[in-house]
Formats: sequence, structure tokens, C-alpha cells
Amino acid sequence: MTKICLLSVCVLAMVCGAACAAEISVQGSSAETGPGVFTVAAGGLDGTEGVGFRLSYDPDYLNITGVTNISGGALNYHLHDGNLSVALIFLETVMAPDDEPLVSVAYTTRSSEPRSVLMRLHDSEYSVGYQNLAFTHEQNGVLSFRKVVADTMKDGNWSARTPARYGYEMVPGAMIRAPSVSNGGKTIFLGDLAVRKYVGGSWADVSPSNVSIAEDGNVTISGDLGDAAKLDLVFTGRVLGDVNANGITNSADARDIAKNATHLSSVDEPGAFYGDVNGDGILDGADARNVTGYAVGILDEHFHQKF
Repeated sequence: MTKICLLSVCVLAMVCGAACAAEISVQGSSAETGPGVFTVAAGGLDGTEGVGFRLSYDPDYLNITGVTNISGGALNYHLHDGNLSVALIFLETVMAPDDEPLVSVAYTTRSSEPRSVLMRLHDSEYSVGYQNLAFTHEQNGVLSFRKVVADTMKDGNWSARTPARYGYEMVPGAMIRAPSVSNGGKTIFLGDLAVRKYVGGSWADVSPSNVSIAEDGNVTISGDLGDAAKLDLVFTGRVLGDVNANGITNSADARDIAKNATHLSSVDEPGAFYGDVNGDGILDGADARNVTGYAVGILDEHFHQKF
């Protein structure tokens, strides 16, 4: 009998403002020397949208032959030199107060001599919001899920000069959802997406005609991605104050805001979102004055007094 000895770890995350404990565990099994299967499960999850973890093992004795998704989500996994990295994105949020099976891992032993095999669980984490996914595991530069490379909202760089932008690298296959930016108690998807694929050691653009974002934010990439090892996605919105969507914030935007405030004309929903430069949730004369101040050089790109 080959004994598979397994460890579990606890992870902490912020869920709806409160710290909640969740546990991801590898459930043990034993098998005759040769093929076998073990299961990875999670418990203590509440409204969870994604789970990631890494297992290490002795590749000289154990050969992982496949990973099967039993959670109903989208699966990515990567094997390298005794490490198995797994990431799951669920199609709907998951409630799992008790152990909920996530994936089954099939293996064979490389020797007919029974021995104890230790599987260690590392880097387990989970997410309760698409904005805050933190699956950044890397093994020798190969991404198991995603790696954030640009976030102007988090960095505080979103301004009248720098557009809202969120970019990350990921392996193909998982569900992709457009990130959203918040302003004045409202949110909007970043609807301009540029995609590149990494094939044969170099990056190549994916045609914009093969990329679409639905009204619910779900992204579809059609066409043949070939042997792409990873994708680079950059979601871009507008600069702050750009009501008319021409790529710049200037006096024309101030006029549009003023006309909207006096009911001479109306601004569409995206325009009202980006025109609310003071973030109070209302597009009014105060925003028109701020944009005018920026246009004439009195205010900086964050609409703060220069002098």
C-alpha cells in the first residue's frame, strides 16, 4: 500500500469587512502501488469567487497524471518540478461551510516499492471579489493564474491625465470578467480591452475583432490562441473628467457638465460617471468649475489647487 500523507492549512481573508477563516485541505487516500486519486476540498467559504493553491511532492516517486475539476468552476493548473499549482474561478459565488470537493488529482507511483509520500499544501488563498483576486503564483516564470501588472485606481494614479486602467497576465482557459472602477458610490466596467498572447517566447496582438465584453462584464476571446502560454489583458477606461469620450479633459467637458446641470442637455451614464470629478455622486456645477480649473491650469490633474 502506498500511503499519501497530506497536510492542510488555514487562510485568512477579508470578507464583507470581517475577517473569516477558511480551510483548504487535501483529503488523504491510499492505493496499491500504481495509480491512485486524491481530492482537494475547501471549507469555511462564504460568497467566494476563486480559490488558488500549490501542492509540492517528490517527483522522483510520484507522477501526477491529471487534475479534474469537480467544483463546476473554470480550472487552470500547471505542473513543474514537483509542484502542482491550481486556480479555480467559480461561475457563481460558492458557499462551503464544510468540506466542499474542488478538484481530484490523479497520480501513479514511479516505483513498485511501497513508501510514504508527503504532499504539502502551500500558498492557498481565496477571493470574494473580482477586483481583488490575488492568484499570483509563479513557478520559474510560468503563471498558474494571474499576475496584476497595472492598476491605476489602486495606485492612486487615475486622474485627468491618466485613464482608469487594470492589466494582468494569466494562462488561457479561465473565465475572464472585466474589472470595474468606483466613483461617487457608482461603478462602471472598464470596457476597452487589449489582449496579447505569449507564444514561442514572444508577444503577439490578438485581433480586437476576436475580443468582446458583454453587458454583464464577461469577456469572450474567440479565434485560435494556438500554443499561447499566457495572455496579457489591459482594460482601460477614460481619464477623469472626460465626459465626451474624446480621450482628453478640457473646457468642452466643462461645458457639457454645465449644460447637464442646468438641464439644457443631458449626459449619458458613462459621461456622468467620469465627469463626477469630486466623487460626490452628483454631476453638477461644482464638477464643471473643477474641470474648468484644470483646463485653464489652476488645478492639477487630481483637481487640487496648484498655487
